[in-house]
Amino acid sequence: MEADIIKIAAIGIVGAILAVILKDTRKDFALLVSIVTGILIFTIVAGQLSRSLAAMIQILDGFQIDFVYLDVLFKIIAVSYIAKFASQVCQDAGEGSVAVKVELAAKIIIIGLSLPVVNALLKLVADLLP
Repeated sequence: MEADIIKIAAIGIVGAILAVILKDTRKDFALLVSIVTGILIFTIVAGQLSRSLAAMIQILDGFQIDFVYLDVLFKIIAVSYIAKFASQVCQDAGEGSVAVKVELAAKIIIIGLSLPVVNALLKLVADLLP
């Protein structure tokens, strides 16, 4: 895991330097370098993420928690990370208005995903009231 952060830092630094160098002459290549750098970093982190999620599920397996709610939580986290990545790519491309729309769409999707949890919470509150 410690070696992963060294790889990630190196990829990030090299990608950033290449993007800055190319930004003046070939803006399209600079954007492509930025996207590829992000994808490379994500592929390195994806293995650690899956191991972390498996460990979290194993820890929570001993508790009386409905895994439907954990599934919703994982989906919300995934939507937020994907939207943030896409938004930053749009920002790098100089499309700030598109980036804002991606973020807004993610927020709306997160609201939709969270409705089952809100519904369960409201039922629990209603059961507790006299």
